[in-house]
Amino acid sequence: MAHTHILNRYLYKEILGTFLGVLLVLLLIFISGQLVGLLGKVASGNIQLAVVFKSLGLNTISNLVFVLPLSFYISILLAFSRLYKDNEMVVMTACGVSTGRIVTVVLKLSVVFAIGVGWLSLYLAPWAESQTTVLTKQFQQKGDIESLASGRFRELTKGEGVVYVQEFNQDELKLSKVFMQHRLKEKNSIVSADSGYRLIKKETGDRFLVLENGLRYEGPTQNNQTAILKFELHGVRL
Repeated sequence: MAHTHILNRYLYKEILGTFLGVLLVLLLIFISGQLVGLLGKVASGNIQLAVVFKSLGLNTISNLVFVLPLSFYISILLAFSRLYKDNEMVVMTACGVSTGRIVTVVLKLSVVFAIGVGWLSLYLAPWAESQTTVLTKQFQQKGDIESLASGRFRELTKGEGVVYVQEFNQDELKLSKVFMQHRLKEKNSIVSADSGYRLIKKETGDRFLVLENGLRYEGPTQNNQTAILKFELHGVRL
């Protein structure tokens, strides 16, 4: 009986040790790919840098459902390949250890592992996916101004134009050195301003980008002329 426990512990150690190594490698590959994709979304202004690592963690939890079984399968193949390569399986067979006994050890470990993956699939992964959806909706509800980033071009909702901000204060929602190309009802205009801020009308809930000290270029008109307007305050409804 003592020899049985020693053999079981040895097999568990071999499989679990290999499993942790394989899992680490697969997670590094997966996280690297996810991080590149998320940073690309940050660069395009689709998400904020502050939520990158939270999104990365939630995506990792969701995909553990696929990574864990694959890691476990590969770890069993690698562990027993090493045992056969080092002739340890030959020694076990010579000592009276049957194949059925080894299979029983692997099945016991597989059952425990299956229960863990099942719990992950039924509870933890759906929770992570729901949290990812909440993060996405929160970002979409923040609107155009909050999604701006310093030194980046940002397309406005429904393709109404493009905004570029040299400096952007996330806390106070204040902009500095603003360039905007705005299109509304087939009317195209280009605006440049020294600064700007967001304004929400309490009566209607309409959102405006208020620009300060700048120029507005409109046209060309039917006569192929361009109008240039200088302003101290100029509001653009978003």
